[in-house]
Amino acid sequence: HCEPGETNVTTPSDINSCRMDLQTACGRQGRVVSKLRDIWQGCCQVPLPCPVKPPVKWSQCAATDTDKTFRPTGVKRDCHICQDGCKKKCDAIGARVGDQFCGFQGDTVFLGLVCTCCCREKTMIRPPAAPTTPALPTPLPAPDNICKPKDIFVAFQLGSRSCASCSPECEKKCLGMASSMVPIQCREGPPRKGKCCCTESNAAAALPLNG
Repeated sequence: HCEPGETNVTTPSDINSCRMDLQTACGRQGRVVSKLRDIWQGCCQVPLPCPVKPPVKWSQCAATDTDKTFRPTGVKRDCHICQDGCKKKCDAIGARVGDQFCGFQGDTVFLGLVCTCCCREKTMIRPPAAPTTPALPTPLPAPDNICKPKDIFVAFQLGSRSCASCSPECEKKCLGMASSMVPIQCREGPPRKGKCCCTESNAAAALPLNG
């Protein structure tokens, strides 16, 4: 295919006059030949004053391509042999045909074709990025209140005292409210903290202890 801004031209040529005919066709447009696609078609580069591309080297690939030139056996003047052969040569190395040129051996007598195949690296398509897994929400801390709705929740700091002091302290606080103590929980610090429930009914079912 031709590059953006270039024009495609087709001429009723044979292998002996195709290059001259293409140059004439591009010259009518004020352009020069940038690529020979086959013996009938070529590309005319963008007209001046745009920068002129270097002259086409009909038998040389670009430095970034892999040259797989071959000379088919026989003396048949058929450039389709080059087209088909170039595709096979490039497919064999996992590449695509970037450019190809059909030339011939001999100045006055046709001695056979010279097929220049320029194999170009295939364009890699990046796979879509894997979806990211959303981070799990941080679990909420357990509620501070360990009591039933009808009980009174009491919490206090033990300071430097051990958890052995928790039960007497709870009983003292519940007695001060004319009630009795039910479940109790002591958390090792720092700081150490005691929690308990005071209830007016001694028959109230105690909640399980939490460590």
